[in-house]
Amino acid sequence: MKYVNSLSVTPVDFGGLGVRDLIPHLLASASVAHIEVAPGASHAAAKSTRSDKLYICFHGNPTFEVNGEQFQLSPLDLLVVQRNEWFSYRNAGDDRVDLFLVHVPPFDLNSEVFADQGIESGRPDARVY
Repeated sequence: MKYVNSLSVTPVDFGGLGVRDLIPHLLASASVAHIEVAPGASHAAAKSTRSDKLYICFHGNPTFEVNGEQFQLSPLDLLVVQRNEWFSYRNAGDDRVDLFLVHVPPFDLNSEVFADQGIESGRPDARVY
């Protein structure tokens, strides 16, 4: 058994999002993160070439776009973004949004592709990280 106290994990600034990686190197099959999305903050269009992403909203009402379709999440909603699907999200509200994110398999920054940088197959404005 493993226990992680979320308050003991220092958030990392990821383009204006506060990300706490809750199980770094503890589990080979998945990773879990808590994401704080401040009012006005957003996640740029991206995709993972490795992981499916399961977003669980715990507070606030973020707006996601997945492959051109928009979703407004409410607390306790789940949104699944499958590997290789383009997605972005934003917090247009006045309160902070809290999301939990599960990556299956675990997060790997080198497998993330961001639409506004470089070149990637079929997307002349994307770069693989």
